[in-house]
Amino acid sequence: MIAGFCVERNPEPWQAPTPNEQALRAIVLRLDSLQVMCTQESCRLEVARNAVKPGIASHIEWLDKEIKALTKKIGEHMDGGR
Repeated sequence: MIAGFCVERNPEPWQAPTPNEQALRAIVLRLDSLQVMCTQESCRLEVARNAVKPGIASHIEWLDKEIKALTKKIGEHMDGGR
């Protein structure tokens, strides 16, 4: 069945992602993870006791900095790929 499909459609051979594509994907996945963590921490901050609020706020601040840095890195990566 696969051979018949290939004869009929003649698809392009699969090629592995380039190292640049792999790096970009890793950066984007990390950015997504940090954004999810930031949302979780923001929700925690709303209901947290005063004893832990400073630690959560500090973590959110760190996450925001990392998110900005990764966003910038993605832009630079895309500009370098042209």
